[in-house]
Amino acid sequence: MERDDTPTHLTARLRRAGMLAGGTALLALAVAGAILPGLPGAIFLIPASWLFARSVPAVNRALTRTPLLGPHIQRWMATRSMPARAKALAVAGLWCGTGGSTWLLAHHGALVLAPMIALSAAVTAFLLLGIGTGAGR
Repeated sequence: MERDDTPTHLTARLRRAGMLAGGTALLALAVAGAILPGLPGAIFLIPASWLFARSVPAVNRALTRTPLLGPHIQRWMATRSMPARAKALAVAGLWCGTGGSTWLLAHHGALVLAPMIALSAAVTAFLLLGIGTGAGR
């Protein structure tokens, strides 16, 4: 079988590779969040699943079947919401991390701190206002 190297095909292959790389990075953060206190895992897991579903569906199917992460993805897919406890922990972990980073990077000034704090505020707003609160553990 001949390889199709047309620009459209190459673009699709690059997009798929980028989605796979992004999904892998987000999955690594989600696993770290499941292990490390203060780092929310679900906020990374949902976009990782979305990227895998569009790049390598078999990886997404395997991910949804894992005992550690699968139930969270399945709940999200069914309800498009997060349990209140998960939201509270995500926001608390986000701001603990932001606070620690602010303390460590304070000597770099507002050019470093302002975007970090603005991003944390935007993620907090999205978690609290953009994602529904549903039942869960």
